[in-house]
Amino acid sequence: EFQRISWEQAISEIGAKLKGIYDTYGARSVYYQYQSGAYYDLNGSSTWHRLLNCMGGCLGYYGSYSSAQVSRLYPIIYGSNARSTMLEAHNSDLCLFFGYNPLEIRQSGSGEGYEFAQIKHKVKTILFDCRYTDTAAGSNIEYHACRPGTDAALISGIAYHLITNNMINETFLSEKCYGFRAEAAIPEKGLEALPYERSYEAYILGVGELDAVAKTPEWAERICGVPADTIRSVAEQLYAAKAPYIVGGYGLNRQANGEYNVWATAALCALLGAVGKRGTNTGHMPYSLNNLSSPGFPSLSSAENAKISVFTWPDAIRNGKEMTAFKDGVQLPADELDASGDGKLNA
Repeated sequence: EFQRISWEQAISEIGAKLKGIYDTYGARSVYYQYQSGAYYDLNGSSTWHRLLNCMGGCLGYYGSYSSAQVSRLYPIIYGSNARSTMLEAHNSDLCLFFGYNPLEIRQSGSGEGYEFAQIKHKVKTILFDCRYTDTAAGSNIEYHACRPGTDAALISGIAYHLITNNMINETFLSEKCYGFRAEAAIPEKGLEALPYERSYEAYILGVGELDAVAKTPEWAERICGVPADTIRSVAEQLYAAKAPYIVGGYGLNRQANGEYNVWATAALCALLGAVGKRGTNTGHMPYSLNNLSSPGFPSLSSAENAKISVFTWPDAIRNGKEMTAFKDGVQLPADELDASGDGKLNA
């Protein structure tokens, strides 16, 4: 049975227990688990990090349940997690959303729902999602059901129609991108020569050395469930748009191999040259006003810098002493790794 106690007793008991763990087992035995709901106010994660850092640090985490794969992949594609705000869509003439649902995606009014509501009836919007959501309801949004996790196939079908009908931005692809077609080596950027058979165009057309299947709209339809004619129609609407605003929601990356859905979304932006100009996005989930203005609290720094994946905290509770860099993805300081790069969490 629960027993009511005073705040003074609760704080005293929790503080004493926490200090006892530090004194007996060390900072690495204290783990702060991320939770995205605590990011959006002054009393959230930064205040807890400050307290634990003042006490000597704690076992950290990397990754997230929301955006682990997209946050890893976008710096590889663009050099950063660059994206637009939802408000930039005011300057667009076509919004294309893959699994992006701004009217439901975050609770407590984080901004995107309000921002999207300003353009919902002004800018033509096409939405692919496995659910008919509040974002599409009560509007003239062009909604199409898509099987969960098949966005890369859907986008490949769109790309096939764009490429085979000369609806791509050749200038952007040649000046800003690497790998659409064959490439010479660029040593100063660490890029090897790329034969055409390994290029993106070869993959889409089905002449690549890794996959000899043409990614036609009919091929995509069998996988994603979206009719081939719809796929062609969307491709042509994208080509006709002066500033398409493309978004892949975080649901696209929350699965095994979700990085392919993410990468395909960014590739679609590149095919159209719909990056870096007014009314466009990078394919990433937009910043909301809240993301840009969330208050923070100085959390200080700590000497403790070991980290585990956010997915493995139950393993750390059960058997943290035996978790290793190779077996469990533990990130350790260099001086704790052996000659092969492995090491134990040992906490």
